[in-house]
Amino acid sequence: MDGKDSNPGTASLPFATLERARDELRNRRKTDEGKREPWTVCVRGGVYQVARPLELTAEDCGDEKAPVVWHAAPGEAVRFVGGKRVTGFKPVTDREVQARLAPEARDHIFQTDLKALGVRDLGAVATGAGSGKRADLFCNGRYLALARYPNEGEWLRIASVPQQGAQKFGIDPGAHYGLFTYDSDRPCHWKEGRDIWIHGYWFHDWSDQYHRVRTLNVSKREVSPEPPYHGYGYKKDQRFYFLNVLEELDQPGEWFLDRLSGVLYLWLPCAPERAEVIFAELQEPMLVLQNTRHVQLRGITFEGSRGGAVVINGGTSNVTVGCTFRNLGGTAVNINGGIGNGVRSCDVYEVAATGISLSGGDRKTLTPAGNFVENCDIHHFGRIEKTYRPAIQISGVGNRVSHCFIHDAPHMAIGYGGNDHVIEYCEFTRIAQETGDVGVLYAAMDWTCLGHVVRYNDFHDIHGPGQLGCFTVYPDLPCGGIHLYGNVFRNVDQVFHTNSGRGMNIENNLFVKCRGMSFQVWHDPLKFAEGGDWRMVERLKEVNYDQPPYSSRYPVLQRLAEDFRNSGDRLIERRLPKDNLVRHNVSWGSSFLKLSGPATLEQVRVEENLIADEIIFTGSLDGTSKASTYRNGDASVAAVLGKLGNVIVPGDPGFVDAAAGNLELKPESPAWKLGFKRIPFAEIGLICSGERPGLPQPPTPQTKEKP
Repeated sequence: MDGKDSNPGTASLPFATLERARDELRNRRKTDEGKREPWTVCVRGGVYQVARPLELTAEDCGDEKAPVVWHAAPGEAVRFVGGKRVTGFKPVTDREVQARLAPEARDHIFQTDLKALGVRDLGAVATGAGSGKRADLFCNGRYLALARYPNEGEWLRIASVPQQGAQKFGIDPGAHYGLFTYDSDRPCHWKEGRDIWIHGYWFHDWSDQYHRVRTLNVSKREVSPEPPYHGYGYKKDQRFYFLNVLEELDQPGEWFLDRLSGVLYLWLPCAPERAEVIFAELQEPMLVLQNTRHVQLRGITFEGSRGGAVVINGGTSNVTVGCTFRNLGGTAVNINGGIGNGVRSCDVYEVAATGISLSGGDRKTLTPAGNFVENCDIHHFGRIEKTYRPAIQISGVGNRVSHCFIHDAPHMAIGYGGNDHVIEYCEFTRIAQETGDVGVLYAAMDWTCLGHVVRYNDFHDIHGPGQLGCFTVYPDLPCGGIHLYGNVFRNVDQVFHTNSGRGMNIENNLFVKCRGMSFQVWHDPLKFAEGGDWRMVERLKEVNYDQPPYSSRYPVLQRLAEDFRNSGDRLIERRLPKDNLVRHNVSWGSSFLKLSGPATLEQVRVEENLIADEIIFTGSLDGTSKASTYRNGDASVAAVLGKLGNVIVPGDPGFVDAAAGNLELKPESPAWKLGFKRIPFAEIGLICSGERPGLPQPPTPQTKEKP
């Protein structure tokens, strides 16, 4: 239905713009302040092209009994779009362009003129996350890939890294800045070298970066990236690919943009009459709630933008419900502070970087915010910025993620920092599909990151590339303070890993078909000293960790304070993973527990577990002897762990039918006598409701493959 801003804003004569509806609502509320009923803005079905953010402020607030609700009209699809619909496709007729295309692609490539369609800013090939400068193309709600070599899912490898010159990188042997070689003749066929880019994992499998190609010597097979260089340098055998190459436009869904002419070339992924192609333009959020109260957004789709969608700055009890966020270049929903703000029953997918950012609470006083994400399906995030762009990033104090389904991602699922967060009743699968040495849940470099509860979650079919793969729960360097309770880990690389982390309580979990837990002592003592480049000591002082409320809330910090007082220059005491407890777990996989020296069973207490792994323990049993590997059936490890109430059994520890996925324990399983409590399997994951009437189809289980 077409509206006009001169209309009265009724169902039959609606307004045309969101701004006009907002302003009218403000006017009506001023003249009817005594009305205590919900105020609603009903948005009729259609595509609303958003050219600038809509801002709601304190003038637009509701209250607990009378919220202000912006919602899609029942049964109608409402789409806020931050880009332009691309039309006018026609076959390529330019002979020079045709000659550059692969023979098998020539009959499939269409072109159109973006400048003629009114696109003023053609964007860049690749820039930092959320910068708004990168240009992307979408078709029917999915990202389209820039023409690249090799094609998606395949990689080139760095063949060599010359070690001459002043740009040598001195920390890791074999790394160097500024030049490397590749093993392929394919670039010899590229006619135009302007604006070619490369993207890769240049030194570690958890750190990626895009570069414009500064020089490409096809005869020597040498490529030199344009600075800024990757922080770790470049290493032989690491993965990368070329992108933005017209000659590599050779499969459905790929595209190339000539930024001089403005001509877009595209191999449509479906028939032209079924293709809705959108070129992202908007570089700002679509909707900003600034210190509002009791505002609800319901049933709206936000898409096709270089920026994010919704920003909630402060305020109270603002919630986004039943919305869809897709094809966004920035964070889909950014909750920045406030109390009781949240996202519920929303779908977030096909986003360039982070799905939802959740912050709030006071770290100095440990006052919780109570902000939340619940019952959301979040997948295929980190589509462009691959690493450290999780589905949900949590910070602050006392926030919650519950009943979410998080899946299909290149790197981690949830990044967290701060205190007292809860992650519960969520399902995670197919995480770390492109990166290794990563966690599904990950935090790093802060002793004061404490008080977190991770309970009743299902982690399954998760495998990362490389030797280390994915550490499912990964409090790193030296974060701790997790109560890991009642979770299920099945067919994952490894359940848990920490580098010098303290205060972990790993209790009442199921480990099936995976490696169990490892506690490592980080090798570099200078990281634990004042002035270290991770600022771990400085972070302690910033919150007065040895004084209330931190010292009283977290007893583990009292022990750390003692280590600081007593250790002097013996930084080893600060590095030890102390005050950890592993209790009442049931484990049936390849290994149960690994302690790297000098960590001991005194610092990681292991009590009343049912252990059926092939390898029971790797480390020093008495804390002084040489580390060894102890297998199931070894009397020495059975004696030591048996004194602590652990029971070691060969084979199935008593599952009803593990092969069929039924991990309930039989009544005769020894786990019950050890104190194991039943896990509420049926309550884990998404919940059907009026806000989410159906559930998505489960993804295909992931198998471990090396890229």
